[in-house]
Amino acid sequence: MTPTLTLRQYQVEAIETWKKRGAYGCIVLPTGTGKTWVGLEAIRQEVYEKKGKVAVIVPTIALAYQWRQKIQQHLKITPTLFYGDEKRISPVTIFVINSAYLYREQLSNFSLVVIDEAHHLSAPKWSTLLSQLDGKRVLGLTATPEKTPLPVVYYMSIPKARQQQAVVNVRIKPVFVSLTPEEWYAYQDIDTEIKKTAMVLESAKKRGDRVAQASLETRLQILINKRKQLTSLARNKFEILKDIVHQHPGEKILIFTESIESAEKARKTLVRFGVSAQSYHSLLPQNTRKALLDLWGKSFKVLIAVRCLDEGIDVPEVATGIIIASGKSTRQLVQRLGRILRPHPGKQLATMYVVIAKGTYEHEVLNKLVRIAYSY
Repeated sequence: MTPTLTLRQYQVEAIETWKKRGAYGCIVLPTGTGKTWVGLEAIRQEVYEKKGKVAVIVPTIALAYQWRQKIQQHLKITPTLFYGDEKRISPVTIFVINSAYLYREQLSNFSLVVIDEAHHLSAPKWSTLLSQLDGKRVLGLTATPEKTPLPVVYYMSIPKARQQQAVVNVRIKPVFVSLTPEEWYAYQDIDTEIKKTAMVLESAKKRGDRVAQASLETRLQILINKRKQLTSLARNKFEILKDIVHQHPGEKILIFTESIESAEKARKTLVRFGVSAQSYHSLLPQNTRKALLDLWGKSFKVLIAVRCLDEGIDVPEVATGIIIASGKSTRQLVQRLGRILRPHPGKQLATMYVVIAKGTYEHEVLNKLVRIAYSY
């Protein structure tokens, strides 16, 4: 018996619009609105109605397992993984993006390719995958269309998703702290270097000096990261962090920052004040990270993440987030906000605290997050 899926009206509209546009393009839905369900319906139609074969490309192994579980549960299909030691082709095959790139000739076996978190294709290396997909149906899924090389065929903003009751209401609560004198002087030095480097880079671009441009772009990124690391470790942010957490006793809370050092400092600060907390970052083994997600809400309440949880995690019960530090990327801010917007029984409102160092670039982060939440 062919399985059926119950979709919301906007999900049906999204997939029908994609089909009308030649079954080639990207569907943009905010995190928490059911992008995966759209992908599942496309797979269902391809396998059961068109008798085709499907490749699903994801950015991480965690997402590969998540897709496999949902395909098994809802479509009654057991997909194979094409990753690591397991590289088998079947009617539905899930690729982690690096394996898809290294073995891209395998994509010729499929009639439909579903690309989750399709904004990753903006990287020059991954964008070459699209050249392997000529003549195939391609469905990209993302919450952030920024630089996605696939044409956007359907778009829903966060405010529109709220109108559809696809995500919960959200409030953005800024919390302002001062840098210490030492931090302020260090910040000013880095910020001055950033402005100087940006000016020289612009001049190199106008001259068409590609060698100088490449060198200056690298230096500029190093300086921007250095500035971000400095604000992520601002002493007064950790003094205020415990006060914010204590306003939400017993809740699962997700904290975002930009460095492992900052995450560990936050964890130690909270533990010192009697708050059960753990940090989650890329240096932890995969099995440890999985265990932390399983234990979150049971043996500890606060999880502090360094980018690893910006996308791909489904925690609808979490209604409170705290940003200690962030970049200004629209993609990152959309993903972070999306972690707390998923509907859940009894959940009416999500709150994102943004801890801002006064007089720094972080005011731009706050302003951008507000635009995303209410008018993006």
